[in-house]
Amino acid sequence: MSQKHRNRNILSVWVFSLLIFLSLPEAGFGIDPGKKDSLLVYHQDCSFVVVGYHDQPLSGFAVPLRYKNPQKDIQLDSVKFHRVMLEADIKVSVIDREAGTVVVYAIWFDSTPPARDTLFTLYFTPGPSWDPTLHNKLDTFRLPSSQGLSFTDVSVNDITPHIGPGFELGSECLEFWQGSSKNGPRVPPDFFLSDNFPNPFNSETVISFGLTQGREVRLDIFNMLGQNVKTLVNRQMPAGYHRASWDGKDAKGRKLQRGVYFYRIKAGEFSDVKRMSLVN
Repeated sequence: MSQKHRNRNILSVWVFSLLIFLSLPEAGFGIDPGKKDSLLVYHQDCSFVVVGYHDQPLSGFAVPLRYKNPQKDIQLDSVKFHRVMLEADIKVSVIDREAGTVVVYAIWFDSTPPARDTLFTLYFTPGPSWDPTLHNKLDTFRLPSSQGLSFTDVSVNDITPHIGPGFELGSECLEFWQGSSKNGPRVPPDFFLSDNFPNPFNSETVISFGLTQGREVRLDIFNMLGQNVKTLVNRQMPAGYHRASWDGKDAKGRKLQRGVYFYRIKAGEFSDVKRMSLVN
């Protein structure tokens, strides 16, 4: 083989390798799940990028996502449409901030060709009671109309794309917005008491709370009559994010009856009360 042919072959291999590299997801982007129709979601700080893989032309899609699960103190600031959606004839995002849901729709009057497309990005902001130690999922749900996650092909057939498990809004989100070091101490901007999770619960539930400064903390459980059935915490605690679990038993280890219970925190001048439901 001549040197000219060898150089040409080396160049061809290099170009082919470069094309493969450019076709791969970006760093931290994940990889094509290998399914015919798939949805990939990945996070960057407080934002989530949603990418669609489809091996056939599409005339539309619907992506319903729930993001307050279980934390309530998280807000969806905005939805940014990317190129493929900007080319759609109809595109809309329906946000219910109170319920913590967003549904993104796109319709093409002709179609969008088979591709791996970045569809949209969701931008979030955590509130003062955001607890980075409590896992918060971004996952799909079904609308009251029963419509869920779907791609629509050019024959108007709905296809349910493959999607991985729920994607978490993690501690990086709070650290990003506070501008703190990832290795620094995690201290909330305000005292808070979170909703317990799960709720209703059977065998165990977790109560999260945050202290801006070290305090003597008391966390009590009360029944509907206002009787104290269990004290979960009664000690000095440092500033930071904390969690306490309750197994639905009283101070003597007896399983309590199903019903509504209240939990109250006192930490210095801070006090708050929330309710929860025990089911058997």
